[in-house]
Amino acid sequence: MTNFNITIIILLSIIHSFEIKAQTNSDNIIGIWQTEDNRAAIQMYKKGNLYYGKIVWEKEPYNKNGKLTLDINNPNPDLRSKPLHNLTIVKNLKFYKNSNQYKGTIYNVESGNTFKINAELINKKILKIRGYIGISLIGRTTVRKRIRQIKDNHIFY
Repeated sequence: MTNFNITIIILLSIIHSFEIKAQTNSDNIIGIWQTEDNRAAIQMYKKGNLYYGKIVWEKEPYNKNGKLTLDINNPNPDLRSKPLHNLTIVKNLKFYKNSNQYKGTIYNVESGNTFKINAELINKKILKIRGYIGISLIGRTTVRKRIRQIKDNHIFY
């Protein structure tokens, strides 16, 4: 075997290993992520081929009357009595391996608006999310930190 053939085989092996890594990287989003303002934690999970995120921790889970905070800003009046805890706010997030990004929607409980999002894992501990309406140039980017564990209302990174 010539040096050229060996080089080609090595290059093909390296390319193949990157393809396998890209295919398995999509599940790295699964876990618990703290919001940039540290007011909530979102658990990302997989359902079929898509990813979803629900609120699993709130810094202030109760309103001034001692009751669970509700989705009072929801544009649908029938949903305004639902608690924020366990509310699914990230929906239909699909992984695109050619861009190494996820695309889907996120519901903002403070405004009641739903935005398109592009999400990208910067590394295993940092998730960058860009929310927008229309085109992604006009939007806002937030950074989420991965949480290792929530125990007795304390967050561990």
